[in-house]
Amino acid sequence: SAQISSAEAGVRNAQMQVYNEKINPNSQSNAMLAGVPSIMGMFSDPMRSMTGEGNSSIQKQTNLFAMNTQLKTAKNARNQALAALRELDKNISNTIITAPFDGVILKKMVDVGQPAQPGVPMFLYGDTKKLQIRAEVPSRLARLLKKGMKLNAKLDQDNNLTVVTVSRIFPMADVMGHTTTVKFKLPDDTVASPGMYVEIMIPGSTDNSVKTLTIPTSAIIVRGSLPTVYVQKNGQLEMRLVRVGEIADNGWSSILSGVYPGEMVLKNPTSSTIIKK
Repeated sequence: SAQISSAEAGVRNAQMQVYNEKINPNSQSNAMLAGVPSIMGMFSDPMRSMTGEGNSSIQKQTNLFAMNTQLKTAKNARNQALAALRELDKNISNTIITAPFDGVILKKMVDVGQPAQPGVPMFLYGDTKKLQIRAEVPSRLARLLKKGMKLNAKLDQDNNLTVVTVSRIFPMADVMGHTTTVKFKLPDDTVASPGMYVEIMIPGSTDNSVKTLTIPTSAIIVRGSLPTVYVQKNGQLEMRLVRVGEIADNGWSSILSGVYPGEMVLKNPTSSTIIKK
């Protein structure tokens, strides 16, 4: 920048003045009067030396000290200009966000002109080359899965089967939905996109210990988009979220999670049904 160039020119000028003073002592004062002080010094310097009133070597050291001071001041000005340039480069670099890995922006959370604050997310960034399936599996089926197990799955709008691998089974189940989060790994050559719907085929138990639980379809009330039922527990009604499987034509529906065998549900609940606490 212009500030740095001026500072470097000042350093070079100060260095030249110091060099000139070492070669030609008192050159600065002599140049001020077109050489006249030099002629006067030829007569005055010997006289001052004889009377002890002057010392040319001290004058030379004084001039050199002044020149070195100017050189140091010029160097400090240059260093300040370089520090200002580094600070400017750092501020410019802060305007560029570098991703830690290759991927794409999945969701943008800020707009142009909107102020950004530390800790506030700006983008949702992901690596679409290595996709995983995250599924909420009914707890009665999740216990049948093992890490590394291979299962068949159908991707959204694709009738072909894709082999997926169980990569992680979360240790805790959801209290409300009675489901367990399981992650499945897709093959590297799978053509898929984030947010796609996937149907995973989980085999049932071979010892007939896992049976299909059915309740009257009339017992299911959809609140918003969540199916719920009323379960009688300790003489009172308890509302639960359920995961509904197949709905049969005979008025019964299979329940994948949310209700346990032996529990009693309210067959015909209404919007006026009240839960007493």
